[in-house]
Amino acid sequence: MRRIRHNMDLKKTKNTLPEYFVFGSVFLFLILKFCTLSIRFGDGWTYWYMTHTFLGGALPYRDFFLADPPFLILFFIPFQFLFGTSSLVFHLLPIFLEVASALLIFFILRHEKNQFYFLAPFLYLFSFTVLATSDFFPGMQVAIFLSLLAILFSQKGKPVLSGFFWSFAVLTKLYIAPALIGWMVCLLFQRRWKQLWRTMFGGIIATGIVLLPFIFLAWPQIFNDVISFHLQRFEGLSKVNILTYFLQREWFFLGVGMIGMVVLRKRFFVLPFIFSATFFLFFQDIYYLYLDTLMPYLIFATLSFTEWVWEKFHKKGLLYVLIGVYVFSALIGVVHYQKQVFSQNRFLNSDEVVRAVKALPDSFPLYGSYEYVPLVALASGRPIFHVYIDTNVQVFRAGIQNINKISNEAVSEGVYLLTRATVLSEDGKKDEGYEEYFDASLFKKYCTRVAAFSARTPDEGDVGLAMYRCKK
Repeated sequence: MRRIRHNMDLKKTKNTLPEYFVFGSVFLFLILKFCTLSIRFGDGWTYWYMTHTFLGGALPYRDFFLADPPFLILFFIPFQFLFGTSSLVFHLLPIFLEVASALLIFFILRHEKNQFYFLAPFLYLFSFTVLATSDFFPGMQVAIFLSLLAILFSQKGKPVLSGFFWSFAVLTKLYIAPALIGWMVCLLFQRRWKQLWRTMFGGIIATGIVLLPFIFLAWPQIFNDVISFHLQRFEGLSKVNILTYFLQREWFFLGVGMIGMVVLRKRFFVLPFIFSATFFLFFQDIYYLYLDTLMPYLIFATLSFTEWVWEKFHKKGLLYVLIGVYVFSALIGVVHYQKQVFSQNRFLNSDEVVRAVKALPDSFPLYGSYEYVPLVALASGRPIFHVYIDTNVQVFRAGIQNINKISNEAVSEGVYLLTRATVLSEDGKKDEGYEEYFDASLFKKYCTRVAAFSARTPDEGDVGLAMYRCKK
């Protein structure tokens, strides 16, 4: 009897080992991220501030420029209701969303009966791309989570809900659309007509619920912001450099995963990856963080190919080779993240800047760098001038905003201009770093530097922050 009980305990322990490994992977990732948590510069602050202004009565598109569909702002609303505009909550959200996405990958592979499903959270969370992009919150973490939720609902036989979440994902970030098209084509090739039509029905209903109020209240500006703007964007960073960097950092998953897609070409992850990767190859203006959307499909492909190798050849040696190569690539990625990426873009003196803004003698609003002005505005209680939140150079070069018009309005009414300077001269007259969003001639004539702050980090040299009073 004791032997039977002992055997049962061993079997129970063996069955729960995968869950223990998943828990350990998530716990290790959270510990790493909590220990390295830091306020950072980034465009995610614009969305956080836009949510705040939306709750205050301003309407996206009509009252301020928004380059994306509105779902990300809607997603932020319950968090701001519960926690206010806390910067801590803002930085924790991408971490927990990546954990949630890792668990969805785990459930999807378990539903597929992949015997290596329990490895998925570790592979995903400790990939270089996820480690690097989870330090920021530009919103693609929400889109990835929603698209994976859509895939899981489809697997569970709930295509209408799948369509809902595919729609929400695309309405968060438009670059999810190629993956959705790939998913729909996959259903088409598999002749799953009923599931296809129900998915489309759910997507159309969800799109109508989210978009129709904004179309009714802010047409045609919503079309100009969400569609026309993206068609007029130019290449910001070198696409070749970005794709090369992705290849250097994720060569294991790209190599093994793409072999897996060739071998297992009828599997659900193949077409979403192909359509997404093709889009990134041809779209004019991409950034590294966009490529995070490829990682779930690479994890699906890698573990599916690993299972195929194991079942076909039944040789542990091949499996050990794959494990050894992965460990080598993962160690390189983690070391590169710790040494080269983690220390970049940290806003270490945000409290100092906020205190300086609070101490300003008059009530002029703020204007300037989209990478940190929304954060300072929220923390100091000062509004952003005429709700000009997104000051990315793309907005001005595409003709959506007029730099001369905004600058003239600013010096006429009075603003404090906050910049992320590339040059800080002794007298402030030859400072640089504002030219992308403020007219240089008006700056030299009407702006006086009132404060300068160091933004120096180990890898960023002498980049600094500066604040100017601009008034005719």
